[in-house]
Order: sequence, then structure tokens, then C-alpha cells
Amino acid sequence: MKYRYVYRQCSLLLHALESRTWQRSLASLAQASPSPIRLNLAQSHQILRDIWKLKEDFPFASVKAKTPRKIVVDFSSPNIAKPFHAGHLRSTILGNFVANICSAMGHRVHRLNYLGDWGTQCGIVLVGMETFGSEAEMEKNPLKYLLEIYVKGTQLAESDPEFMQRVQDTMNQLENGDHNLFQRWEKIRRLTMAEYLKVYKVSKFSKKNFLIFGCVKI
Repeated sequence: MKYRYVYRQCSLLLHALESRTWQRSLASLAQASPSPIRLNLAQSHQILRDIWKLKEDFPFASVKAKTPRKIVVDFSSPNIAKPFHAGHLRSTILGNFVANICSAMGHRVHRLNYLGDWGTQCGIVLVGMETFGSEAEMEKNPLKYLLEIYVKGTQLAESDPEFMQRVQDTMNQLENGDHNLFQRWEKIRRLTMAEYLKVYKVSKFSKKNFLIFGCVKI
């Protein structure tokens, strides 16, 4: 079947939408929403039913874009040094749906999964690793250990102004191109990506599905 992937996704969506939990949530949302939103919810549900019922006879060509555009869909994008959680999975699934729909309409779609943040969180992890961390322990279970470092470092930053100042100084040095700090950040990012790719593989989202990059070309 030419659109077998569409049918599979449609089936999964219908199963979710018609579950009791979703029905209650949608009913509450529809009741509290303006008329156009209520209408769109009903239309979307009906379109899914029609696709599932008609399959090859559904007029897919009618939704083709008259003028194809280049579209970037930014989704998933979990933070480095933190575990992949349900919110990231939700974003991954919904983002992939949006990308597939745009692609089916004839647009040129680029999927973007940004894995390269280095905000205050990264500063806390870097200074935490320098102060009370262990490279050997980090290698054993990277995300679990780095989360422990982050939690302990955050608590210390809230109570110790000197520690927080070190975090800010570290981020300034990193942003100004400090080579040693960049190498340490790059190792944490690399270990994080290795763990995330295991999740994406189980979830059927391979590395090829994404444009994956950090703050520099990788």
C-alpha cells in the first residue's frame, strides 16, 4: 500500500482519541473552547475516520500544497545531561506527525532535533563535576549520574553565592571559546547523545530522522 505508514499512524491516533481518557479530556476541552476550535476538533476526528475507512480511495491529492515550501520542524530536543522523559517522547511523536503531514502535502521538510544547549544548567553540571564529580562514575551510567550532579549542584547554587559565581564565570568562559571547558562539555554531550539514540532506536526514530547538531558543526 502506498500510504500504509499513514494508515498505521491514523490507526494509532484513532485508538488514542477514542480511549475513555482522551474522550473525557477532549470533551472538557471542547466545552471550554471557542466554536472554531470545537469545529476543528470534530473535523480532525472525522478526517482520521475517513482516511481509515477509505484507505486508497481517500483523496490524498486534494491536500497537496499548490506551492511547496521549505518547512523546518523543531521537535524532541531534550536537554543534555538530563534523562529523556515523557514530555520529550510526546514532542517527538507529535513533531514527527507534523513533519509527515507536511511531507505528504508536498513540502520540503527538515526535521530539527537540537542537542547542544549550554545554558546555566550546563554550567552547574560542569562546575559540579569539577567540585565533587567523578569521571569514572559518569562513564558507568552517564545520565543518571549527571542528573545527580545537576540536582546537588542546583541546591548548592541556591545556598552558596560563591558556587553560583563560579557557574556564571564558567559559562562566560565557555561562550568565549575556552578550549578545555569546550572539551568537557563536548564529552558530556557525546555521552548524552549515545543514551538518547538508544531511546530513539527503541521508539523507531533513528539518527537519520533528524538534523542533529550542537552549537558547532559536528
